[in-house]
Amino acid sequence: MVKAKTRSKPVHRKAGKPQQIPVDTGVLSIQRNAKRLDGASAKRGIDRLQVEAYRKRVTTQVVRDEKSNSPWRQKISFTDLFSWPDALYVPQNDAKGFGFGRPPAANLYSDAWTDGKGASNANAATGTMFAWSQALTTERQQMGEAGLGIRYSPKDALSKVRFEPEVNCAITYRAFVDFWPLLIAGNVRALGSLIMACWQLSPVTGQPPELVGSWREVPVFDTHTRDAGSDLSPDIHNVNTLQRNFASSALATDFLVQGGRTYILGVIARVQVVHNVTSSDGKILTNDGTKFKLYSSMVCTVPTMMATVQYVFIP
Repeated sequence: MVKAKTRSKPVHRKAGKPQQIPVDTGVLSIQRNAKRLDGASAKRGIDRLQVEAYRKRVTTQVVRDEKSNSPWRQKISFTDLFSWPDALYVPQNDAKGFGFGRPPAANLYSDAWTDGKGASNANAATGTMFAWSQALTTERQQMGEAGLGIRYSPKDALSKVRFEPEVNCAITYRAFVDFWPLLIAGNVRALGSLIMACWQLSPVTGQPPELVGSWREVPVFDTHTRDAGSDLSPDIHNVNTLQRNFASSALATDFLVQGGRTYILGVIARVQVVHNVTSSDGKILTNDGTKFKLYSSMVCTVPTMMATVQYVFIP
């Protein structure tokens, strides 16, 4: 008689501690650079060269992160290699990174601009924007803007086009106020947004591009109005950094366009700082960069823009 085999009980060995998820080195790099920038902001009106150095360091990091995360870079197939999509636009220096071959000149970013104030910067070749704003105690509101755009010429007499930029942002801001033992009053606020808009070119008159129709503004960050005398929350009192990535569909904006005309479809990075801080008896405070730091910045990469016809009203 064969002896029946007995099934042994499974042995559950202790698995040990799960492997720790690594800290994003890109985030740490941005935080380190933000602290360097904050130290420089103690000067009366931060040195432009220091802001420019910060912009370059953080832009390099954001571009590096974007190259590994862009959905267009991850969706290339062999059949795509033979033609460039009409609706796809890329930075002037980055065309070969998508596997389509060299795109037509019309599918490269064409325009880059700023509001002409301070250290804001935009570059159509690299597809980057840097918006910067800083206020002193003697300045109630400051704003910085940087924009990128493409040239678009409709093929139909009247149509609706959907503009979809892909934007990755690294934000740094601070609203630090400490004049102790002097008592103060007032509020502070720092905020930033992305704006999608359409302008019509006028080659005959040579006038600046004219804004067409409505535009769309998407908030990126906002401290909201905070009491400068009592609010010591770390999210405004300390140096703060955060990252926001917007896929193309998140910023999709429709515009009505006409044939026979040329438009600029663009995205703008805008940052603002606002305050009304005074002494408790209402006097303007002498600026001291070690006691008052109110600034905001956005470094943005725009790896792709899409311009897709949604509806043709008149062919």
